[in-house]
Amino acid sequence: MDDFQLLIDLHLNNDRQGPGGDRETQQAMEIACLHQSGPLRIADIGCGTSASTLTLARSLDASVTAVDFLPEFVTGHFSRLCRISCPEMAIPKRQRR
Repeated sequence: MDDFQLLIDLHLNNDRQGPGGDRETQQAMEIACLHQSGPLRIADIGCGTSASTLTLARSLDASVTAVDFLPEFVTGHFSRLCRISCPEMAIPKRQRR
């Protein structure tokens, strides 16, 4: 098993891959005054399985692009969006027009 597979297996089914939560994401948005701006284009680089991505998308007038170097996390991101009834948000970049 390579190191990446170990990382994937450890985190794939977790909501987050690091510390923090929705409250911390909301606090960061407030500090950055993002609620006063819109529409926004946000890149969530290193999105993992998308917990913060979903918070950003639900809370702001924004188009959020989620990117991660592990394809398994990105696939999990789209699956999660579909499970929470937001299939219109789950459009892989390669399929956008």
